Amino acid sequence: MLPVVFTQSLIKEHKGGSSKTVGDVEQMRHYVWTLRQDSSDPRLSGRFDVVFNVDQRQADMSARFWGTSRLSNQGGTWVGKWTGGIAAAGQEHHCYLTQKGTGDYAGLVAHCSGWFVEAGDGFTADIQIVNAGWIETTDGSPVPPAPGPGSTPANWTPVVAIDTINDPAYEGPEPWIVDVHGSDARVGGRLEGWFEEAGAERSDRSVDYGGSWSITNVDGAWKSTLFSGVRGPDAVEHFQYATFSGSGAYAGLTYHEFSHFMERQDYVKGDALISTGWIEEAMQ
Repeated sequence: MLPVVFTQSLIKEHKGGSSKTVGDVEQMRHYVWTLRQDSSDPRLSGRFDVVFNVDQRQADMSARFWGTSRLSNQGGTWVGKWTGGIAAAGQEHHCYLTQKGTGDYAGLVAHCSGWFVEAGDGFTADIQIVNAGWIETTDGSPVPPAPGPGSTPANWTPVVAIDTINDPAYEGPEPWIVDVHGSDARVGGRLEGWFEEAGAERSDRSVDYGGSWSITNVDGAWKSTLFSGVRGPDAVEHFQYATFSGSGAYAGLTYHEFSHFMERQDYVKGDALISTGWIEEAMQ
């Protein structure tokens, strides 16, 4: 897995799409946007066209959404499907995308998670969507190195990690404990924390939640200053975003982390998940 990080900004909202309200849910279908994508790996930079559909609850403005996408540049295209959730109040958005490459990118697959906040003003061109993920090959071979420099900030270092559950504390006061092995050793170590529901569970078993988390290793520690999550309908699909502040050898650094996973049954010790993100150094 080759870690990547990228940003997206809106270029154009295309005409079309439809909307109707059924009961408490506004159903928005086939809306099309074009965005500019700037990536740490130039293979994932270019024009990003996305089709999205939304089911938004009017009671609290939370939602689930899904759609298709196409990223294009001179080397080829990436085509895929994505899914996501919006927390209550309709502001905080989480999403997850898988795309297969064509042209020069045939045989590659890109996975990524994204997050942004609308802040009550709707989606505008100045909103930047941040994403982190990884590129892998369909046959398990090593990913070819990037063909040139990326276009994200120079102080961002992409990270991908394997998170192995040590203690799944579903009940009681004890914390969850996870062993983290990152592509950057600075964010490896022991992850501990708690999940806390941010509101009542909805009738379809979806819910928003937060938490308190920390990562420690021999050189320093990371403590979450922002942790937010959305669990989708039927209590299966999860989207999480966390921001950690570093201490010890990591003082002055910030670690942004995404997790996306499917919880079809309770996790047990030894189960593993993938997290992605980037380490951000303070600008001089």
